Amino acid sequence: MVNNVNTNPGALVALQNLTRITGNIQEVQRRVSTGLQVSSAKDNPALFSLAQQQRAELGSIESVQQALRIGVSTTDVALAAARQRASQAALHNADAAEAKRADQREMVRGILERAVCANTRLSITRGDSAGAYVYRAIDVDSGDIVREWPPE
Repeated sequence: MVNNVNTNPGALVALQNLTRITGNIQEVQRRVSTGLQVSSAKDNPALFSLAQQQRAELGSIESVQQALRIGVSTTDVALAAARQRASQAALHNADAAEAKRADQREMVRGILERAVCANTRLSITRGDSAGAYVYRAIDVDSGDIVREWPPE
């Protein structure tokens, strides 16, 4: 006796297409959910191996970038400290220079007080010879030169 099974070829083709489409949808959903075209070795072993190597290299590059960012931050802090120290040194030098100028002014005042009497005035002119300055103590009442520096 011959067994005769009636099949519907159209239904079989439709079932095969439905199975294939369902598999494709699952693959697309997996790619969308992981964000990776090859997320496991069963997808494509060669590409998965290359992808794993690239992920490892990316991780090491990110570690190096983080270390460089820390180095840049450390350098920025050191640079800021150096600038602050240089600014403080400049202020200290400016204060020292001002103190030196004040001492020099006091010294010149003392010399002038000793050289110029109470009834004299000081005249400063540029001399004819070599353009040097000439300092004269002039008597206020008579207009006579009491003393002259440098002597002519």
